[in-house]
Amino acid sequence: MARPEREQEPKPTKVPLHLKIRKYKPVAPEEILRRRALFEEAMALRERIGPIGLSTAELIRQDRDKMEEEEQRG
Repeated sequence: MARPEREQEPKPTKVPLHLKIRKYKPVAPEEILRRRALFEEAMALRERIGPIGLSTAELIRQDRDKMEEEEQRG
């Protein structure tokens, strides 16, 4: 039994990808020190502020609700 003839679909054309592959470059010691200092500063601020009584999920939910209200207003 012969197969029914089908319309030939056009073959997709290949788009050349020019990706620049970067080799792993270790982080410089100065950058590590800078990041550690920023982290320590953030932790000190967090400690000073203390708990705010809301979870991250609740903060996001409140922000989304606020954004939706602003969009509805115009």
